[in-house]
Amino acid sequence: MRRQVTILALLGLIVSLLAPVARAQTPASSTSPTYGYSVTWDPAVWTIDDGETLVADGPHALDRIVLTNGSNQLFIEGARRYGGDAGACVQGEFDDMARAANVSDIEPIPDLAAGGVDRAIDARALTLALSAGGSVRLAFYVDCRRLDQDSVVLATLVATRSDLESGLALARPVIDAIVLPGDRTEASADFTERLFTAQLAEPLAGPLEGALTLDADALVTLPSDVETADFAASATFENPYAATDRAWDIGFAFRRTATNAGYRLIVDSDGAWRLVEGSGPAVASGHVSGLATGVRETNTIDLVAQGGRGGFAVNGVFIADLDLSARLAAGDVRAGSGFFTEDVVAGAVTPVTGFTVWPLTAQPASFDAATFAAAIATAREATPVAGPLAGTLDPVGDQAALIGAGTALADFAARVRWAVPDGDASWDAGFAFRDQPDGRHYRLMFDSSGGWTFGIGTEPSLAAGQAPLALADGAVNTVELV
Repeated sequence: MRRQVTILALLGLIVSLLAPVARAQTPASSTSPTYGYSVTWDPAVWTIDDGETLVADGPHALDRIVLTNGSNQLFIEGARRYGGDAGACVQGEFDDMARAANVSDIEPIPDLAAGGVDRAIDARALTLALSAGGSVRLAFYVDCRRLDQDSVVLATLVATRSDLESGLALARPVIDAIVLPGDRTEASADFTERLFTAQLAEPLAGPLEGALTLDADALVTLPSDVETADFAASATFENPYAATDRAWDIGFAFRRTATNAGYRLIVDSDGAWRLVEGSGPAVASGHVSGLATGVRETNTIDLVAQGGRGGFAVNGVFIADLDLSARLAAGDVRAGSGFFTEDVVAGAVTPVTGFTVWPLTAQPASFDAATFAAAIATAREATPVAGPLAGTLDPVGDQAALIGAGTALADFAARVRWAVPDGDASWDAGFAFRDQPDGRHYRLMFDSSGGWTFGIGTEPSLAAGQAPLALADGAVNTVELV
């Protein structure tokens, strides 16, 4: 129903392409009264359409503002939909469009799709039949983010297909300015980075597997035989029986120094999760959506513990930050099932696979300008492990053009100089590093807008900003990375 409203609003967009828009004085920011996220924009570029604003509207409690710049519309919306699943949000939005009677010829737009923890992006081109006759070719760019276990915030850019690139250049600063309540985006990005960094190292244990035979009188665990305070761990649990027959639970015991001394992270088959210290009450709790609950279906839990902070994800979706400051001592790490007596059918088996523990060192102090300068100076005194190398980068199709250093390192300093290509085409240049066998790697990229982004592969960026780049044809830029 919501998407039908959006499709009808496109008629206003078509008119705006033909006539000037009267700009009103508008605030440069808005906060969702229902969900608490906020967004800011440049009032010289975007004008809010007050007639399209909604608050807690309909069965999905939809909050919405619509921004227009005379050529494009940008919908910023929060809703209790899709179980908080960003990927399902993107797919559901396009499924809604496909069901509209006046929409046809839907096609994906290459090179814009990205999906990662808690966020998914995609774009489609479609033909919209106009009630007055004729049709127009439009582009929809949808960026969905998870707010909590039930809700999402999504940004939808609507433009003519030919105007999409210029529309995105104006819309992305607004989309990137969306701030989620409780800094959830930062927590999720931090968890992803720490887990990914840990998985670069040699495991302390695993991957291990075993069959946990449930016992009503004792917690059954698969030990890692590792004692550590700072680590990342992952394990995949196969359900012992269907949750409709009886409750079950899965999770980790960690920083465990005695039978009832340590943390336990427990996920129940009804989606409830708890962080428990020893045998006491929960010190943190919440809810996980989308658990696989059928017999012999599987769920994967990823856990990071580092000093007084931690976090966990279930089936690749970040769930919560954890305060671990009450217990900092090293202890063993175990995967377990049957934490609660009421979650046990004696003799049933919970198979565990892929149980792996990686090391994590204490988080370093902030990497400030002085630290960077000292690291660069030290690196320059050493003999290079590669280079200086040179070449011409000429991307073909959707494949990036690369010059390999011919070396595999986690810790390094690097420098690259590139000349801005001649012509009006957009460009980007930068580094790809810490490449993994599965193709995941870090990317630090600079582009023809003067912006920079940092992220993992094609997933949404972990950080972004502006750089003092020389952008004229033939200008040379130098970037150093530690």
